[in-house]
Amino acid sequence: MVAQAGITWVFEEEEAAPGQPDPFAEIPLEMREELEVGLRREVFDQLHAESVQRGELPPPPRTWFDGAPGKVLRLVFLAALGAAIGSLTVAIVVYSIRSFATIV
Repeated sequence: MVAQAGITWVFEEEEAAPGQPDPFAEIPLEMREELEVGLRREVFDQLHAESVQRGELPPPPRTWFDGAPGKVLRLVFLAALGAAIGSLTVAIVVYSIRSFATIV
């Protein structure tokens, strides 16, 4: 457990005191694991941002997809991928309907 400026971060599951019920027993295990992953990601992002601000680490590289041309290209790519998958799905459905129509 790490305490800093009134905030307590729990990185490992702590054992409940003997005779005390686990306060997190009602939360499903999958949800606890998902929350832990999200919290861990947020903590490391915050620590990385602080390290960059202090000059201990270089800032993350800026990719081409961060700008407007990259966003437009990503949109075009996703639209083309969706159209290709949709066309393939329609072709499979039409082929299946024609196959069943000739059998009956």
